[in-house]
Amino acid sequence: MACQALRAALLAFLVAITVPGAPSEASGSETEPDFIVTIRSNGVQENTQQVFSLRPSATLRVVDESAKAFFLPQSATADQDSAPGYNFAYVFENGRCNFERTVAYKDAFPGHSQPLWVRSASHENAGGIVPEDGIPVYTFTNPPAEHLNGG
Repeated sequence: MACQALRAALLAFLVAITVPGAPSEASGSETEPDFIVTIRSNGVQENTQQVFSLRPSATLRVVDESAKAFFLPQSATADQDSAPGYNFAYVFENGRCNFERTVAYKDAFPGHSQPLWVRSASHENAGGIVPEDGIPVYTFTNPPAEHLNGG
């Protein structure tokens, strides 16, 4: 179930690439993300989809209260990078996410050297129970305008 939520998050990322100038629901604060998705401790419903349009340098945060979510697509080789699953996305083509094809972020955004997905942990939870190492929080930051749509 968490897989579906992260597919939605990755789909949101791919929509952001195709519509970099679209308005977002920015809070105006540099520390707050433009959008937040929360995966509750019991997971998400099947076939859940959320679509976001991120402007350049905007952010999407995924809070994983289940602590069981994982990113898709996964790297084909385990030794490619130390951070698993943070380097690839599904290809967005013909207005849809193609789950059969992937693209490396470094190829999608040549010249952009900052990580797009950053994993951190939160020690706050509205439900009360927080794992010892915190609740996983994944934040995607869209590249700046000069790195979108081929620069």
